[in-house]
Amino acid sequence: MNFTLDDTASQLSFSSGWASQSPADPDLSQFFERTYHAVQSPGATLNMSIQGTGIYIYGSKGPNHADFNLQVDDEVFKLSASSPTLQFQQPLFGGLLNPSINVHFVSLTALPNGTSDWLDIDFVTVASENQTSTSVTGLPNTVPVPWPSRSLTAVGTTSTSTSSEAVGAAAEQGNDHGSKLNTATEVLAIVFGLVIALVILILLVYGFLRRRYNRQRAKEHSFRLGKAERAALDKPVIGAPTNFEHKDPRQSWRRHHKYTSSTPPPT
Repeated sequence: MNFTLDDTASQLSFSSGWASQSPADPDLSQFFERTYHAVQSPGATLNMSIQGTGIYIYGSKGPNHADFNLQVDDEVFKLSASSPTLQFQQPLFGGLLNPSINVHFVSLTALPNGTSDWLDIDFVTVASENQTSTSVTGLPNTVPVPWPSRSLTAVGTTSTSTSSEAVGAAAEQGNDHGSKLNTATEVLAIVFGLVIALVILILLVYGFLRRRYNRQRAKEHSFRLGKAERAALDKPVIGAPTNFEHKDPRQSWRRHHKYTSSTPPPT
């Protein structure tokens, strides 16, 4: 569960060197609850102690926005609110906290340099998985780091201590998870493609065999029809004269004895 604290919340301790929003600010409606704290001098700090599993600090980003350091327990991150375009309610920092530590110390130090000198704090969100409420207590500006930790997992930040290993591990885990999802999607796509190809192949083979079967049947039908016609033509007609019926013996004798005149023809 997340709990949001506006910049005016008493749990946030701003040092000197900050100023509240101006009522004449034309972009005031872009800020959460229409309020913010803007830095006025280098070294201005925001301190708090929190109980939770994560912390997220929001403000605007844009050209001429300043750098800042953020300290969580004994981890220090060098960050910047600079951006090519002006954007409101942007995460300046987000990180998961070591659940084995009960209370975490958080301190933001503004680093305006005269050119990039704008930095505002709009609101802070604290994540707590096992609580129905959260504890955020403002601390004096001079409170030292009270709770050493080596397990902060920062989101989109660069650490100056050993927490960079934790950041790299978290990023690697996220990349592995994304790679597994991509691999599963690719496998499903390949299987689906193979199924479609198999169906198309089966249809092609079926069509080929069907055409071949139809041609074979047509040949057999034509062969049988031609055989029947030839049989009908070769069958003799009953009562029709043959070559040996009704022959005149005298014509046969004449053909045989054509050049013999001494033998009388039969009668």
